[in-house]
Amino acid sequence: MNLKNCVYITVITNKKYLPGVFVLNESLKDVNSKYKLTALLPRNNKDEDPIKEALAKWNIPVLEADELDVTHMLSGDNKDHYWGETFFKLRAVGLEQFDKIVLLDSDMVVLKNIDHLFTKPHMTACAAGRCITPEWVQLNSGTLVIKPDKSLEDKLISCIPATIKRREAQGYGVGDQDVFHELYPDWPEKKELHLSEGYNALRRICGTLCREYIKGGYDDGLYIVHFIGVKKPWEYTPSHIAKILYRGVCQKNFAEFKSYLKYRSYLLKLE
Repeated sequence: MNLKNCVYITVITNKKYLPGVFVLNESLKDVNSKYKLTALLPRNNKDEDPIKEALAKWNIPVLEADELDVTHMLSGDNKDHYWGETFFKLRAVGLEQFDKIVLLDSDMVVLKNIDHLFTKPHMTACAAGRCITPEWVQLNSGTLVIKPDKSLEDKLISCIPATIKRREAQGYGVGDQDVFHELYPDWPEKKELHLSEGYNALRRICGTLCREYIKGGYDDGLYIVHFIGVKKPWEYTPSHIAKILYRGVCQKNFAEFKSYLKYRSYLLKLE
C-alpha cells in the first residue's frame, strides 16, 4: 500500500461543528502527523458558504459528496435527533481516490501521533466503552480505518432502511454506526480489528479507563479522547467543567479534565 495516498477524514454537516474541526486539525498538527485532515461536506449544504470560508482560512481541504437525507425514513424522536445527520459519514467509504482513510469524529482531540493506524486493516475500530459496559461489543465509528470502495458505500446505504426499522422497533436511536453493525455483524469476533480504548476514549469514563484499563494511562496509552454528548467542549459552561472535576474525584483520575484543558488550549486560538 502507498502510505502517501492516505488522509484523515472528518465529516461536517453544519457550522456548529466548525470549532471541533479546528481543534481536531490543530491537534493532529501538534502531534506531527504526516497526513492531512480533510473535511467532507454535503454538496449544496445550507451552511456550505460559512463552512468553506472557515476551512479555507484554516487551510483544511474540503471534499463534497451528495447529501444523504434519511429524514423521511425516521419516526418519533429519531426524526429530530442530531444522529440523523451522521448517516452522511457513510459517504466517506466511497472516497476511492485514497488508498486508506482514517475517519475521525469532529468532537475529538488527538493527544498522541496516530499515523500508524493507516497500516491497520479495513474496519479497524474500537468497541468504545466496552471495558465499563461489557455488552457494548460492536464498533464505535468515531475512529474507523477504511479502505475506500464505492461498491461498499452502496451496500451500506442499501442497509439503511432495514437498520432504521430494526433499531426503532427496539426503541433505540439510530445513526451511521448502526449501519456498520448491520453489514458487519461478526465484527466483535474479529479481534485483529479491535483497537485499544485509548484510540476512542469516551470522555465521561476517561478517568476510569486510564486508571484501570489503558496501559500507560494518560501519558502513554491515551491517543484520542472523544467528547461525546449533546453539549460540546466549545459550549461548556462553568457547570460542565465543575462536573468534569467531580468525575475526576470520583474516578480517582483526572484524565478527562486534562484532556479538556488541552482542548480548551486549542479553542483559545479561535478567540
